[in-house]
Amino acid sequence: MSLTISKQSNVLTCQFSGKMDTPTCTRIDAELTQALSTFDASADGALIAFDMADVDYVASVFLRFCVKAAKAAGPRKFVVTRITPSVRKIFKIAGLNDCLPAV
Repeated sequence: MSLTISKQSNVLTCQFSGKMDTPTCTRIDAELTQALSTFDASADGALIAFDMADVDYVASVFLRFCVKAAKAAGPRKFVVTRITPSVRKIFKIAGLNDCLPAV
C-alpha cells in the first residue's frame, strides 16, 4: 500500500499500489495534497495522472482524492490510467466513470 509521485515536464504522475482503503488514504493524504498543491495547471501540457495498475480496491475516500485532483488539474487535465476491472466497476457504481476519464 503505497504512493509514488513523479513529475516529468508538466505531468504529475501518482502511482498507487495495494488497497486504497480508508486507513491507507488517511496515511497518504498529506503527501498527495502537497503534490497537488505544487501542480501548475496553467503550464503547457499540464496533466495529473493517477496510475492504478497495482490497485485492486478503492474506498470512497480515494474517490474523493480523484475528484480533488480533477479540480486541481482543471478540465481535461486529469486522467486515471491502467485501471483494473474491479476498480473500474467501483468508479462506475459511484457514477464517476463519465466525469473522470479512465484509460
